[in-house]
Amino acid sequence: MEMEDSFFEDLIHQAVELGFDKFCMTPTTGDIFVGKNVLNKLAILENHPKVKSYFFHTNFTLPTESQILSLLDLKKLSELNISWYGHDTQSFIDLTRSTSKVFGRMVDNLKFLLKHWSREKGHPLVNIYLRTLYSFKFSAMDDSELSDIFRELLHSQRIPLHLTTEYNNWGGTVSQADAEGLDIRIDDKPFPKTGACLLIFFSLQVFADGRVNACSCRDVDGKLVIGDLNQEKLKDILSDRNPVYMKLIENQQKNIFHPVCQSCDFYRSIYRGDVSDYYKKPVMNLEEFYKVLSETK
Repeated sequence: MEMEDSFFEDLIHQAVELGFDKFCMTPTTGDIFVGKNVLNKLAILENHPKVKSYFFHTNFTLPTESQILSLLDLKKLSELNISWYGHDTQSFIDLTRSTSKVFGRMVDNLKFLLKHWSREKGHPLVNIYLRTLYSFKFSAMDDSELSDIFRELLHSQRIPLHLTTEYNNWGGTVSQADAEGLDIRIDDKPFPKTGACLLIFFSLQVFADGRVNACSCRDVDGKLVIGDLNQEKLKDILSDRNPVYMKLIENQQKNIFHPVCQSCDFYRSIYRGDVSDYYKKPVMNLEEFYKVLSETK
C-alpha cells in the first residue's frame, strides 16, 4: 500500500503547523523506493516553505539511474543513508536471502552514485552503513568485487563508511535463534528502562494507511497506534485530548511498557542527561511537553 500524494501533502501541512520541520522518510519495514510515487512525495517536501530538511535510509537496490540523479538535485535532502548488507556476493545472499542479481544491482547503483556525487556541488550527505558478518575484516576484501568501491570510500574519505557487525532485536521480534547458521550476533539482552521513551514525544510515524504510531523505530506491527488521520486531525492525536496517547505516556512514566517496548534496544529515557547531545537538539522536560500538548488546539 502506498499513501496517496494528496493525503501525504495534507499530512505534511498538518505536521508543519504543529512545528515539525524535519522529516524521516524511512519506512519501518521495506524500502522507500518500493513506492512508485516516491519522487512526488520528495517534491512535496522540497516545495513546502516550512520544511527545513528530510532524510531516509535505503538498501539502494531499487532506484533507477534517473532516480539517483534526481536525488542529487534535491536541496532539502540532508542525508542519503545506504544500508549495505554483506561484504561480498555470498554474504549478501546469506544475510538477505536475496540473489546475486540484486547484489549486482546494488553494486552498480553505488558505482553510479560515486560517479556523479560531488560534495563541492552541494549534493546531500551520503552515509554507507555496512552491515555484515561478525568475523569480517577489511583486509579480507582484497579479492572482493567491492574492494575498489570500499577502497575509494576509505582512502579518499569522500563518503563516510560505518561498519556494523551486531544487530538489534527489533523490539523483541528477532532473537539469536533466528540467526542460526549465520555469523552475526543479535543484541537480545535485557535493556533497562526508567521513565518514558523520548521517541514517543518527537519521533512518531504515520503509516501509509493513515494510522499514527507512537514509535518510528521498532514497532513493525503498529502495536503503539495512537490515532488515525482518516478520522481525526494530527493536532487532536498529538494532544492531551487523546486518552490513548496520554495513557501510553502515563504507563511508561510508571515503567509499564508494552511488550514491543520491553526488550527494545533503541529506547532512550527522557531522563538521560546526555540525550540533548545524542539528538543534537534541545529536549523538553515532561512538564514542558505536557504544556505543549494542552496548547495544541
